[in-house]
Amino acid sequence: MNKASAGVDDAAKTVEATIKIAEKMVDTLDTTKEFFKNLFTDPENKKKKKELEARVEEQTKKIEELAIKLEKLDETQSEAISRFVNISKKVHETMGPLMIAFSYDPTSETLKRAIQNLTKIKSITES
Repeated sequence: MNKASAGVDDAAKTVEATIKIAEKMVDTLDTTKEFFKNLFTDPENKKKKKELEARVEEQTKKIEELAIKLEKLDETQSEAISRFVNISKKVHETMGPLMIAFSYDPTSETLKRAIQNLTKIKSITES
């Protein structure tokens, strides 16, 4: 295999990996948005406080993982993700329910971390 075709193969793999990251981001943000939308308003949730705290922590960790992945991408990859999917729109859609959840529990360190990491994702994808 010559160097040119090896370079094309590498580029194709990078694009493929970038698209997978973008798709995972969208899935995570959609799931997070739905989760936080009903967090404190669903009467069933109020009964399961401990379980709920664990799920909030789990969603927050997913957001943190996304932020870390984004920070590790090079400029070309993050630009490709921004163009492939409007991540900043997804972040904005997710931020609303998250802020509502935070208004119900403003002392939650986990919710603060989730908001900080969503903000970080937004700034990376919009730069």
